[in-house]
Amino acid sequence: MQAATEKVWTAFSGLPKAEKLAILERMLEDQDVREDLLDIATLAKEKASRHVHSKST
Repeated sequence: MQAATEKVWTAFSGLPKAEKLAILERMLEDQDVREDLLDIATLAKEKASRHVHSKST
């Protein structure tokens, strides 16, 4: 990770759960950020699905 990314992640990880949820809710209010997060979630789900299917064959 880049230095700035690591700093933000460290700060976020150290927050109480209520503060983390408040930040995530605010992020979801932004349409562009929400769409980015949905794209990321979709890609992660597809990757996990491929991983499960490749193990079963």
